[in-house]
Formats: sequence, structure tokens, C-alpha cells
Amino acid sequence: MRQKKRIGLRVFAVCLSMLVVLSFLVACDEENGAATPQHSHEWSGWTVAQQPTCTENGKRERSCACGAKDEESIPKTGHLFSEAWSYSATEHWHMAVCGHDDVTDARGVHALKDGECSVCGYIRGENPSDPDIPDGATVGLEYRAVPGKQEYMVTGIGTALGTQIVIPESFKKIPVTQIAEGAFYEEAGIEEVVLPEGLTSIGNQAFSGCPDLQTVNLPEGIVSVGNRAFAGCSALGEIFVQKAEYGSYVFIGCESLKKAELAAGMMKVPEGMFTSCSALEEVILPDSIVSVEGDAFFNCTALVSVDLPENLETFGGCAFYGCSALQSVSVPAKVGTLPSQLFQNCEGLKEVSLPAGLTVIMDSVFSGCSALGEIAIPAGVSSVGGSAFKDCTSLATVSLPAGLEKIERFAFSGCSSLSEISLPDSLTSIGDSAFEFCTALEAIEIPAGVQEIGEIGTGAATEVMGGVFAGCNALASITVEQGNERYYAEGNCLIDREHKLLIAGCKNSVIPEEGVTAIGNGAFRWHFGLTEIKIPDSVIEIGMYAFEACTGLTRVDLGEGVERIGAFAFYSCTSLDRIVIPESVTDIYLNAFSYCSALTEVFACIEHDYYDWAKAFVNWAPPNVSPHIYWLGEWEYDAQGVPVPLAP
Repeated sequence: MRQKKRIGLRVFAVCLSMLVVLSFLVACDEENGAATPQHSHEWSGWTVAQQPTCTENGKRERSCACGAKDEESIPKTGHLFSEAWSYSATEHWHMAVCGHDDVTDARGVHALKDGECSVCGYIRGENPSDPDIPDGATVGLEYRAVPGKQEYMVTGIGTALGTQIVIPESFKKIPVTQIAEGAFYEEAGIEEVVLPEGLTSIGNQAFSGCPDLQTVNLPEGIVSVGNRAFAGCSALGEIFVQKAEYGSYVFIGCESLKKAELAAGMMKVPEGMFTSCSALEEVILPDSIVSVEGDAFFNCTALVSVDLPENLETFGGCAFYGCSALQSVSVPAKVGTLPSQLFQNCEGLKEVSLPAGLTVIMDSVFSGCSALGEIAIPAGVSSVGGSAFKDCTSLATVSLPAGLEKIERFAFSGCSSLSEISLPDSLTSIGDSAFEFCTALEAIEIPAGVQEIGEIGTGAATEVMGGVFAGCNALASITVEQGNERYYAEGNCLIDREHKLLIAGCKNSVIPEEGVTAIGNGAFRWHFGLTEIKIPDSVIEIGMYAFEACTGLTRVDLGEGVERIGAFAFYSCTSLDRIVIPESVTDIYLNAFSYCSALTEVFACIEHDYYDWAKAFVNWAPPNVSPHIYWLGEWEYDAQGVPVPLAP
């Protein structure tokens, strides 16, 4: 008991000591003025730091003089809706007026009683109305704000009904200036579109593929019309093209479009604008046009004529490609270049007038113009492009200028009515196949200045074309003007002096005994009138396709010096019935005698199968006839020099 009392006294003494020390410290602080009374914040008024929106909370803040800050959330406002009803033929709703055009409230199906909706007042058969657009405009279209502008664009057909679409001048009293890309893409049933004067832009493919669209007006204020904006509107009958910037292929495939007029001030017919408008009969171009771009009237097969403005300076490639009804063209004086395929396959084109200032005729410009009867190429043209007049089957008269230097490959290929042509002294180059299949051409003289004709060579490393005069079946005379350092003619054969290469022959050719070591690729190709040919001993190589399809060829004498017979060299010589292969031959290439359907006997001057005969003689001999190869010792020449098999 005494011990417990002692412990209690000790604890009391310690506590008393601590209290004394603490009192002393407080007293010291008071003397030094360091005591801090308890603080109570005096807050300023609330300020809004972030406004609430329809979908997000806002924030407000306040502060104390001591530097402390306080903040709290401001609840989002939620969408604001018009009190008036909007409706379609099936539904009603309240439209948002807070800028969220895709949000509606109280949307529901009409509660119809005796034809009237008890909720919104809609009457069956009545055109829907919308307080956000002017009277008369189509209701139900979809809209979106134009970024960064106080403007709207139409983005889709939405719930709109009917065959007529009237784009409003404004939406929610804000101008409608654009129709978005693909807004009405492939919308069937639309027959007419009325565009407001304030409209400035029609996006790419905005009305593309609207098969029933018959009428559309482009407003005067239009600034831009996108790529393929009206592509495939197959019922559209006519269009007035206002001055604006147009993308490519705007009216491509408008198959019913018969008339198109471009507004004054238009500088160009844009790329592909009327491509494949197959019913287009009339085009009115203003004097301001300086360029008709590529594919502008591609395959406008009903277009009979077009008046090209005097100010026109340039064409794009294929601008009038396939305009098969086009009958005449007068190219304006300011045009200097005819680009590739400009009038290709204009099958009805009979007359062409080219300006004196023309300097360039590019590839295939008039290719396939099968009704074109004559052409006079102006003096400033130095080169006739490849295939420029290819397959102009009625072309009988060609006037080449004195300054012409080059005739490119295939330039007059297939001009089957061309019986004569005078090559100017200025000419330096004739491309391969340049006169191929000019089947009426009777004679040709190569000028002294010509230094390049076709592709030089005989083997597979050389590109094989048709031969410069291949298929010229009426050709009976080939001559070279005196003084030509590169080429000469002998025996109606055109020969490269340096390479000792026979470049071209004809039906009357006799290969000279000396001066020729090779017959070039395609040299006699498709000369159906050639009946026999003797290859002299000086010839070492017969090039690829050299005598291909010489269907009248009945006899070929191969010289003792021939070592190589190129691929397809005598391919499809269907009248050739026998051939002697000399001992000198070391190589016969693929299909050299294939499809020689009359060939029944081959006489080889060797004792065994030294060649790859199977590949050289594919499908030879007549049907139901077994062809035979006779090796050395199995045949001989008779008294007339004809090879015959030895009796068994």
C-alpha cells in the first residue's frame, strides 16, 4: 500500500514539473510576440473558371487573403431543345438548339387519330415542316456546322421525302454554303435538285450515282465543285456549267446528258468532265476557254461536232478519245502540240485542219480514225509520233513537210489505202513498223539523209516489232536515194551497209549474192505475195520472225553458210511443203517452222537429230498426215535438183 502511494506521488511530481516548464516557454513566447492566434478564412466571391456545357461540368473558384483556394463543380446544363415540334411523315421530336444537331428529345412515332397526331399536331399527307429552315425547303436533311465559320453544310438526305430536293438558304438562320462529300451518294428517287444562290461548294461525289436525277441548277455564286460530284447521274439531260473551280470527272457516265454549256469566263474544260456522256450531242464552249484537259470528252460517242474557241492553246491527252460520231475538227491557231491519243478511235472523223503553228504530233493522236481521208502536216512539225495515224484505213493522201526529221514506230501502220508517200529530204529516222500493213503501198524511196531505220539486229536481244514495211503486200519497189551513207537498196532489198543486214524486203525481192550476212528480224514478215526466196551462201543468220506468215511462200533455198535460224523465222508459212536444212546449221530456235501446215518433208544434211527439232516444228504438216524428217543418207536430189527420199 505504501509502495503504491510512493509511485503515485512520483507521477504527480513529474507532471507538475512538465506543466511548470511549458508555462515558462509560453511566457517567453508572449514576451517575444511570437504567439499565433487561430485563423478563420475570409473567402472572396465565387468566379467561374470553366463554363458548364451540355455534356460537361463546369468549375468555379474562390480564394482567401491568406492564399488558400477553394473550388467546386458546376453541373452540366444538359441539352436545350426547341419547344416547337419537328416531324416527318412517321415521327415527331424536339430539335436541340444548343448546337448539337444530331440530338433530339421526346422522339416518338405519331399517335394518329383520324389522321392527326395527338402529340405534335401533324396531319397525315401534310408536308413536314421545320422551323429551322425557310418555307419551301426540303425538311429532314442532315446538317453539320462548317468548322471555323458561321455556316452550315448539308451532310445527307436524313429523313427527307419526295422526288425534289430543295436545299435551304439557311439553317437556324445561319447560311447553308456547302454540300458535303457524298451527301446524296447513290440516293435513288431524287429527280430534281434546287440549289440556293448562297451555295459555294459541292463536295466530291455529292450526288454521284443518283440514277433518277434529271435536273440540277448550279448557282452563279458557286466556287468549287468536287471530283465526280454528279458522276453516274444517268438521267441528267442537260447542264449549264457556271464559272467555278471543278474537280475531275464531274459528270462522268451521265449517259442521258445531251447538251452542255459552259459559262463565259471559264478558262478550261476540266479533266474528264464529260467522260462517257454517250448521249452528248451539243457542247457550247465560251471564247474564254484556253485549255481542254485530258479525257474531257472521252467516249462521247454522240458528239458530231465541236466549235473550238480561237483562244484555245492546249489539249490534254485523250480529250476527244473515242468520239466516234465526230466528223470534222479545226484545230485553233494557238495550239502548238497535239498530245497522245487526242482523237484516237474517232472513227467518223473525215476532215482535220491543223494550224500552221503546230510543232508536235505525239503518239496515237489520230490512231483508229478509220474515215480520215487525207492529212497535211504543217511545216513546223519535226516528228510524227508513234502510232500517230495507225489504222487510219481510209487515209490515201499524206503531205509531209520539208522540215520533218522523224517518223516514229507504227506512225502509219495499217494505213491500208495509202498507195504512195513522198518522204522529205530532211528525214533522218524511220521507226520500226512505221509503214507496217500499208497494203496498198506500191513503192518507197528512202532519202539520202536517213540514218536510222527500225531496230538493228537479228537475235532475241533486239526488240522484235513487225519490220518497217511488214505486211506491205503491194510493195514491189524499194530504192534508196544516192548519197545515203548508211543504207542502200539492191534487188528490192533495203540493206544496212555497215552491218550487212537486210532490213526489209518485198514480194519482188532478190537477195544479192554478196554484201548480206544476216536477214533482220521481221524483214519479210507478212508479205503474202512472196512466193519463193533464195538465201545466198553469204547469209549466216536468219532473224526472228523474218518470214513469218508469208503464206504464199512455196520454196525456200537455204544457203550453205546459214548457221542460225531464229525463233518463228518461218512460222505459219502455210504453203511451204518442203525444206532442206544445210549441214552448216547449228541452231534452229523455238517455233522456227511451227504451223507450216503444208510442210510434210524436211531433208537434213546431218546424220542424226542434232537440233531441238520438237520445239522448232510444232504443229507442222497437214491434218491426218504424218510428216517425215529425212537424215543424211536417207534422201538425194533428183535430176531437177529436187530433194527426194531414197527408196527403202
